[in-house]
Amino acid sequence: MARKLKARLRITGHLVAVSPLRVGGIGSAWEVGLARNGQGKWYIPGTSLAGAMRQWMKSVGLGSEADDYWGPDQAETAAHVYVDDVPALDEVVPEVRDGVGIDRQWGVAAPHVRYTFAALPRGTRFALSMLVELPEGQEANFRALTGSLLRAMQEEKVSFGALKSRGMGILRLERDVEILEQRMDRFEGVLAWLRDGGHRTPLESLGTKSYDSKRLKITIKWHPDGPLLVKAGQEGFAVDILPLVAHRGPQELSCVLPGTSLKGVLRCQAERIVRTVLDLPLPETADSRRRFLGQIESVPLVDCLFGVPKPPEKSNGREEEGGNHSSKPFGQGWQGALQVSDCLAQPQWRSQDWLQMTMTSDEATLQKMLDTPAFRGLQHAFHVAVDRWTGGAASGMLYSVLEPHGWQWEDLRLTLDWNRVPQESRLPALALLLLLLAHLREGWLAFGYGGNRGLGAVEVETISLDGDFPEELEIGDDGQLREFSSLAAVPERLMKQVRDSWRQWQAAHKHVVGGVLSGS
Repeated sequence: MARKLKARLRITGHLVAVSPLRVGGIGSAWEVGLARNGQGKWYIPGTSLAGAMRQWMKSVGLGSEADDYWGPDQAETAAHVYVDDVPALDEVVPEVRDGVGIDRQWGVAAPHVRYTFAALPRGTRFALSMLVELPEGQEANFRALTGSLLRAMQEEKVSFGALKSRGMGILRLERDVEILEQRMDRFEGVLAWLRDGGHRTPLESLGTKSYDSKRLKITIKWHPDGPLLVKAGQEGFAVDILPLVAHRGPQELSCVLPGTSLKGVLRCQAERIVRTVLDLPLPETADSRRRFLGQIESVPLVDCLFGVPKPPEKSNGREEEGGNHSSKPFGQGWQGALQVSDCLAQPQWRSQDWLQMTMTSDEATLQKMLDTPAFRGLQHAFHVAVDRWTGGAASGMLYSVLEPHGWQWEDLRLTLDWNRVPQESRLPALALLLLLLAHLREGWLAFGYGGNRGLGAVEVETISLDGDFPEELEIGDDGQLREFSSLAAVPERLMKQVRDSWRQWQAAHKHVVGGVLSGS
């Protein structure tokens, strides 16, 4: 029997990538491949868009209504929402990024744990097209669900594709969204549908559903204390080590601290904290790959914040979405609750100027370009490895680095989604996060390349927490902690709650180490 529909909404608009977007194509896992359609254009499959939209609804407490809207997971009822594939509107050059796993025991790149992936750059535009049916008896409800979803996309709250917890996949729905209401229960509505495609309906008239995003936003104002860069995967003609760059606009590039790198630094420190307070040894095995996987496999609390990746032989390049990840066995993978965004340097250059400089083989020409205002702050530094036997320069081991000095960078932006943290772990997770922020504030952490060689040191100016805190925390009326520069600036009544939960969590996990939080 056909479904009874009173009307439907035809929605069109433009999506703009606020951060790089990774949607893998056929056969691509961590390799470079991106999804292309039959015309050879980059695109996002409608299945990927619909899955992310549905997951957002479930994550904010609209799960039961999302089943009516999108159709149940395991049922023979079709969805009431149709999302088309969205091709990229511009010809863009993908960004290629490299990454490695860090061996927790030696602090160096773990063998066999290296990956390369491509992502569509910031600013890539897509043409959104979707259709929402308004069945009889559900019209008002579906209108409100649609309004909430579109507003969330305008506010950059919905992420798409892979590597979402590492700052990728944020798409913004532009304000030019057009909604055509196609009535089927009125003669005038059918005529308007046939003549003009439907009656134009403003987004504000759809209404909204109340939902709880439960997200804590952390903003860190900082500046580098010396040269700071992440090593690019390729070399220049006159320079051995280049800083990694990313698109700031269609033709503009800037140096970048990728979310993958920033999150890796924070995760390693979180593991060090938890292993210390719980006296957890690192796994020992001759197999280097299994040793690395064992190092990140079972670290309590850390897996809630940072997630657990799939083993390389099982990974398909996509992060696990949805579900109660607290019960998943290792090997399936799940997305962490903490999202870390890319951080760009303020200086920017034209793409062709950067390409010309990296392909310059003459040292004098390179230095002349570095002396121009566009590249002010970049220094061509030379280093040499030391022969351990003679104490002199090792033969053939001279190398050069293009080092950024004295630049301003964007604020570091972290987002913690409490919906992805089990309720009993929320206050201990907040305690661990505050410890990480304290260690960053005190200069214990270095970012990027050469952290043990004088590079990557940072100085934190202020740390602001804004948004939702765990319900168990009696935060007060304003719901915000603003610009604290150390844990000592957090109100004592709040710190007591967090400190007590941290100690209780330690006791529940066998080993109790008192006073760790209070001594930070």
